[in-house]
Amino acid sequence: MIRTSLLSLAICLLLATSLVAQEKKAAPPKQDSKVVPASHEADVAWFDLEHCPICKCMSSQKGLMESMKWETHVIDNGMISVSTIPADKKEAMAKCKKEMTAVLDKLKSGEKMELCGFCNSYGALVELGAKAQEIDTENGMISLLTSDKPEVVKKIQEHAKTTIKEYAALLAAEKKTTDSKR
Repeated sequence: MIRTSLLSLAICLLLATSLVAQEKKAAPPKQDSKVVPASHEADVAWFDLEHCPICKCMSSQKGLMESMKWETHVIDNGMISVSTIPADKKEAMAKCKKEMTAVLDKLKSGEKMELCGFCNSYGALVELGAKAQEIDTENGMISLLTSDKPEVVKKIQEHAKTTIKEYAALLAAEKKTTDSKR
């Protein structure tokens, strides 16, 4: 369950960031952008489906996270995430996207919200000029976060590596919990 929750969270975050990126194309990057490094702040969870307002959008759609599959990879100019969404959950994903858009609109209007490490970092990367792209596929979506600036590429790749590491840790914790219940 944690695995699918994280997967769903990341997918929604990627979707949300893609929406923000489209609206911020012309805006200059903020100088105070907070890209959370690979050794992210200990007091901020990398994934937080309970407290992060963007992540909550995923968990609000019953069964969506549990049915999705997600993977992240480092690529030469950034990162790629591949998500698989079952056909019977596409409507739930559409609702999730709508909820995320509403949260992002609040953030863009200046409302302050406590985001998880992943959302904070991903949004900051977009503010630094990273290009977010989303490609809908028959079975889900492919999300790219790339740049042609070496310093931004490095930060995107750090973000991806942290995401991969944190996701693996969550899967291990979930497996340990599941095994101990047997």
